[in-house]
Amino acid sequence: MLPDQGLYHNPEFIFAGENGGTRKTVHGYVTDLITDMCLDWLDSRDRDRPFCLLYHHKAPHREWEPDEKHQHLYLNEEIPEPETLYDTYENRAQAAAEATMRVGVHMHSGDLKASINRTLPEMELRKWAYQRYIKDYLRVIASVDDNVGRVLDYLEKEGIDRNTMIVYTSDQGFFLGDHGWYDKRFMYEESLRMPFLVRYPDGIPAGKTNQDIVTNVDMAQTFLD
Repeated sequence: MLPDQGLYHNPEFIFAGENGGTRKTVHGYVTDLITDMCLDWLDSRDRDRPFCLLYHHKAPHREWEPDEKHQHLYLNEEIPEPETLYDTYENRAQAAAEATMRVGVHMHSGDLKASINRTLPEMELRKWAYQRYIKDYLRVIASVDDNVGRVLDYLEKEGIDRNTMIVYTSDQGFFLGDHGWYDKRFMYEESLRMPFLVRYPDGIPAGKTNQDIVTNVDMAQTFLD
């Protein structure tokens, strides 16, 4: 377990034990380290019994810090902007205009890894800041993708990929420039949605979708069933 959100590089972990456990700093990148520990646990499991592994990542909590392997992604590319990046909040509730999470305007230098020229007109500042912060986000997510792949590869190597139910989910969504916002503290669709993907070849046909509303209070019963 990580204290609070934890660090991306050389994080401190809390290992189970008496009196709140033992804290230890582990050298490396947090997404790789969490995966390493999960693979170690899988390798030491009792192969005659079913198992349940909760494989949770620190990423992509702000401020985003990519690892060395991914930090050069997208350097010479421009990421497509969301249609509502330049939202002016007309015909919306006043709270939308007052929400303190506008790209560029309410960010700090740690989000952008650069000093912020706050004399720029707001829409120019949004444009500049969006490209800086979305690229770091995508770099961090690329590491998550790679590491989830490591776990899937392990299950295939063990021959248990077909009868293991894999659920990919997260907490609530995050504004990635939608409506000119970052963060998640406003009840619009982009911030409400959560991914919920299930892979279970022996029990669920590939490509099947379900239109029911699912919330996190449904998850435990679903997994146990």
